[in-house]
Amino acid sequence: MNHNLQDYAKQLSKDLYSNENLDTSREGATNNIYKCKFYNTMQKVEKTLEKISKRKIITLCGSTRFKEEFELANKKWTADGYIVLSVGVFGHMLSEDEKKVLFSEERKKDLDKLHLDKIDMSDAIYVVTRDGYIGESTQNEIDYARMKKIPVIFSGL
Repeated sequence: MNHNLQDYAKQLSKDLYSNENLDTSREGATNNIYKCKFYNTMQKVEKTLEKISKRKIITLCGSTRFKEEFELANKKWTADGYIVLSVGVFGHMLSEDEKKVLFSEERKKDLDKLHLDKIDMSDAIYVVTRDGYIGESTQNEIDYARMKKIPVIFSGL
């Protein structure tokens, strides 16, 4: 995905800055300045995308019961230079009243889909477990990643 953006930024900056796109008339001078500024901005975007595209992305999967394990995994993978995607809400840490308010069946399905979208963006997933526990949602994420040929790494089972 990042490579497509990077290629697009390169091509756009080349197209905008090519000599055939520069207006040599007096009226065109101002436009040329804006094109040059835009070109410089596109070069910065291109460099940023190059830097980002060199980083690997890993998504943490597992039961939200294991918040401490998620935090440790996030620290470990971040320290190793990965971009870490994780769950946004630790549902098992909420009271029953909070769960009723925050997690309708529709919202739960949407959050599950959001996590699959994170997996799609990833170079690998890291399954956070405790005592080998893998719940239904986590197993679905593992199966999804395998179907997409995304490597699955398990924490100490």
